[in-house]
Amino acid sequence: MRALNNYNIILAEKNVDSKVEENFKKIIQTGSITSIYNNGVFLTRSGKYIEAKSIFKTLIERLQNKSEEPLLLLSHVNLGVIYEKTNNFEAAI
Repeated sequence: MRALNNYNIILAEKNVDSKVEENFKKIIQTGSITSIYNNGVFLTRSGKYIEAKSIFKTLIERLQNKSEEPLLLLSHVNLGVIYEKTNNFEAAI
């Protein structure tokens, strides 16, 4: 799965969005937190803020007891970015 996740990152950078979305649907079924996070980043870049917000909120909930986990902080940051992009500044605070 790690190889498919890395391949997906390359595809996303080359804007092959349909293939990326298809692959993420397969990958996230494994429950890999890194892949779920990367899917959230991809959805944010694609302007799918509602879906991305749901992913980051879920990750924050799953990782809340793991303060050393870098993806916890990054999920908070990305959630803030989504709130900024959607002009929901109250929620970003």
